[in-house]
Amino acid sequence: MSSANLTHTWTTSVKNDSGTGVLGDVQVILGSDEKNVKIQIAAGTTAEVDCAGLPFAKMVSLFMVSDVAVVVKTNAADASGGQEIDLAAKKAYGWKNTDPTANPITANITKLFITNPGVSVASFYAAFLLNEIVA
Repeated sequence: MSSANLTHTWTTSVKNDSGTGVLGDVQVILGSDEKNVKIQIAAGTTAEVDCAGLPFAKMVSLFMVSDVAVVVKTNAADASGGQEIDLAAKKAYGWKNTDPTANPITANITKLFITNPGVSVASFYAAFLLNEIVA
């Protein structure tokens, strides 16, 4: 049996207009497996990344970030059977199982299609933390 020895650490902080900290929260999400994607996408192209069937029901934390605005589609180049995520430059997209909302990924991910419509190379990074421990 595997053990939960991989983590994503989420830190949230809020300061009011005078600079006083009003919220400081750190959450450590545990998982047993992780799929990482780090890729460079040339301007005006789409990269296809095999994800070997990432099970959405076992995801406990995920994030995606790019230094250039990109469009991420899951499972098919037209996002059929998956999601389409417009990812703004340097703005992370993420979710963790302690959020008050359900996982935004609603189907197992077999592939990612990352389109860079811009004029410069995009550095894209995504990580999916899974809890695959069988009790």
